Amino acid sequence: FLLLFVFAQLLLSLVAAVVMARTISGQQPATLPINPARLLVARLFPDRRYLRELQSVLRLVFLRYGQEMGLIFTLGAVAAFFLVLALSNFTFVWGSTFALSDTVVQGLTSLMATPWSALLPAATVNPELISASRYHPAISALTAATISDMRGWWPFLIMSMLSYAMLPRLLLWLLSRHFHGRQMRRAFLQLPGAERVLARMNAPL
Repeated sequence: FLLLFVFAQLLLSLVAAVVMARTISGQQPATLPINPARLLVARLFPDRRYLRELQSVLRLVFLRYGQEMGLIFTLGAVAAFFLVLALSNFTFVWGSTFALSDTVVQGLTSLMATPWSALLPAATVNPELISASRYHPAISALTAATISDMRGWWPFLIMSMLSYAMLPRLLLWLLSRHFHGRQMRRAFLQLPGAERVLARMNAPL
């Protein structure tokens, strides 16, 4: 759950932030030799000179739409989990083939919950819940009280998605919208003959 809905989303947001920072500063970000975006754009423009002149603007367009799709994915996941929780007794258990102790998991969850632990203590995971919700094949029966306690994971998991997956993408989306407009104006001013056009537009007659 954390790997797919939290850590992977946060990693993608960090990569997008680095690409955006390098694009805005005028540097060429490193790309993979086989870039799907490059193959897509190459089919849109008949002349490759457009790619050289407009690559910063196009990169911000892809960043903007990428963050929008990431936001939709995260919002859809949060809404789906709320729907599942409303319709069923869906619980969360954890287990690992690695030698992870309850203390390690407690340290990880406490570190992740640091931003909201003071304001929303209900969205944290206590050591008792971590110990009670650890899955082991030897466990064959779960009481109603144990199942109810295991639902205590969900406030923490949903807050993790909102804080580490949705919030960074929202900020990146706002930044990409702002810098996209700025880069568009800058690209126009750098076109040959743009200064003469602006001088005529600003002239008294």
